[in-house]
Amino acid sequence: MKVLCSLRHSFAIRNLEPVIGALIEQGHEIHLSFLSGGKAGGAAQAHALADNAVGVTFGRLSERKQQRWFHFRRRLRITVDNLRYRLPMYDDSLKLRARALRRLPESQQKIIGLRILGRPWFNRLATRVLLAIERAVPTDDVILAEVKKHEPDLIIVSPLVDFGSDQVDYIKAGRELGIPTALIVNSWDNLTNKGLMRVVPDRIYVWNETQLREAVEYHSAPANSVEVTGAPNYDRWFERQPSVSAEDFQRCAGLDPQQPYLLYLCSSPFIAEHEYEFVQQWIAAVRSSDDPALRNAGILVRPHPENRQPWRRLEGARSANVAVWPPAGANPVDRDSQADYFDSMYHSSAVVGINSSGLIEAGIVGRPVHTILDPDFAATQSGTIHFRYLVSVGGGLLRVANGWQEHLQQLRESLQAGGVARDANRGFVEEFVRPLGLDKQATPIMAESLVRLGSGPRPAPSSPSLLQRVLGRAVSSYAARMQEESDGRAKSAGDRLDDRAAVLQTVENLSGPDAE
Repeated sequence: MKVLCSLRHSFAIRNLEPVIGALIEQGHEIHLSFLSGGKAGGAAQAHALADNAVGVTFGRLSERKQQRWFHFRRRLRITVDNLRYRLPMYDDSLKLRARALRRLPESQQKIIGLRILGRPWFNRLATRVLLAIERAVPTDDVILAEVKKHEPDLIIVSPLVDFGSDQVDYIKAGRELGIPTALIVNSWDNLTNKGLMRVVPDRIYVWNETQLREAVEYHSAPANSVEVTGAPNYDRWFERQPSVSAEDFQRCAGLDPQQPYLLYLCSSPFIAEHEYEFVQQWIAAVRSSDDPALRNAGILVRPHPENRQPWRRLEGARSANVAVWPPAGANPVDRDSQADYFDSMYHSSAVVGINSSGLIEAGIVGRPVHTILDPDFAATQSGTIHFRYLVSVGGGLLRVANGWQEHLQQLRESLQAGGVARDANRGFVEEFVRPLGLDKQATPIMAESLVRLGSGPRPAPSSPSLLQRVLGRAVSSYAARMQEESDGRAKSAGDRLDDRAAVLQTVENLSGPDAE
């Protein structure tokens, strides 16, 4: 079977690697196509896959900004994304709304802010109209050409629900050419924190019944197109054993090996933009406890690799049994970094964080998981839908505190219990991460289903309806004008850069060694 897999960037391999690896082991040919250049270190994973397996190729999608429909597509899709954030379910999600709104020009922001768009019936009507226009817009020529070139038996996309996502065109190309398409939901917040699917794939793979409901209710996906498999990217944590002893790990990290320690897992910059100040406050609160066991416990802070804050300043507290490890954070994408990350959770007595997928991983490892509701993070804690799942699903995973005294009491109880919470976490882990059974790995289940989808009967190629053709012609001239305006702005910016370069060259010539 030949598979074309579209990812946002090369670093996104880390979440899909278990399933991609399973398909590779079965001998399937896979081409990884990246929408953008990605983040530092991401290409290493793509090279490793291609170097170690026959039939694996990868590349970045060609530039498409000069295409006639490019800017119209992007604006249309971002407008639809913004409409969903005007629904009542996002009334408390002001930061999510603001993030989506920033992607529109000011004039359109005012339109999105109209009061009538906050009324569900009108909002859904406007969304249906825009989605009808989406279906009438021609498929991206570059993406269509790429699909034709590779002639896949199956198209996989992830995450699809980015703001203004170009991956919609892979789904449209699949429909146009009669190739089955699949979305792999790779994170717990994918279906609530970003955009809409717009065009629904043939199969949507989700972790659990909660995400199934999200796909149906929030994205209008037919229930029979959604399959629950569990979370493949978390399979690696279930049966794993520590690579070193607790004492050796604590010595390596810079902690007193004679004391238990608390692990603080930092969050992404969007979730906790000023987390460094909060961590300082948290350390001070722990150190002021009237319980000697808590007051003297080690504190290990693990920075989020994308949240660049002055974590090294905390190293001044090493004498107080506080350490930052790894000093700049690290993504657990290879054998050594995964072992280090697992060891940090496994040997801890409790794990604390604001709102991070690491809290789920700590729950799988069997550690007590804590948070404190802080007003500065209200928009990204209770103001996000996915955070609430940590509190409610399967009896809840998080031990939530509304203030410092309650939080310290909960930490004290975790220390006294020896940091063991596997039974307490079981309900959440079983319902949210492995709903088909704690002993059922999600990776082979999803891989087998993908193979069935790609090797089964192909859907009939679709062609635009009369209404879609009429709509397409109606908006074609507007799309062309939008593209011309964008090209004009780009040319003006280029001319200004050329003028600046010419001035700098003239100054350099006049001040050079041959100048009089």
